[in-house]
Amino acid sequence: MKKFIAIAAIALLSFSCSDDDTAELTTSVEGTWILTSFELNQQLDINGDDIASTDMIAESGCFGNSTITFNNDDTATVNFEEIDVEIEPIEDTDEYDITVECLGSTAQETLYTVSGNTTSLTFEYEDGTTETLDFTISGNTLTVTVPQLSDLPIGNDDGGNDLLYSFVGATLVFTQQ
Repeated sequence: MKKFIAIAAIALLSFSCSDDDTAELTTSVEGTWILTSFELNQQLDINGDDIASTDMIAESGCFGNSTITFNNDDTATVNFEEIDVEIEPIEDTDEYDITVECLGSTAQETLYTVSGNTTSLTFEYEDGTTETLDFTISGNTLTVTVPQLSDLPIGNDDGGNDLLYSFVGATLVFTQQ
């Protein structure tokens, strides 16, 4: 009887240790994540309040409904809101009239993988090219830094009404719901 209890105790301990190790190595991303931070690496004033900001959610009034939903079959649906910014020079000034329109989002299906604290989403475009974004998982947040997100107006040239454009990067943070 003593041998049976000892063997049973060892068996229970080995199962317990095995489950604990697996839990530490596997991070679940399944479910819906909402965009909670969208910071550019350069300040812009696109809402015309004369205050430049890196916070694109506050600056544009858009992107607050952007989500990523991870399914249990290694597929994900990305709904990232789009924005249309119209910039028109104001005649006889070096000022611009800026109009921002939130366009909503289109669902894009993609595949994902999880390795340690990294979740990788691979996007395939109509021209056959692919792009992989690596998100870092930390608690209930996913963070990705995109070095060249978009070609945006960053200011005027020194002498006239011509806008200067530059590729700006961004850091996006999604929070699990």
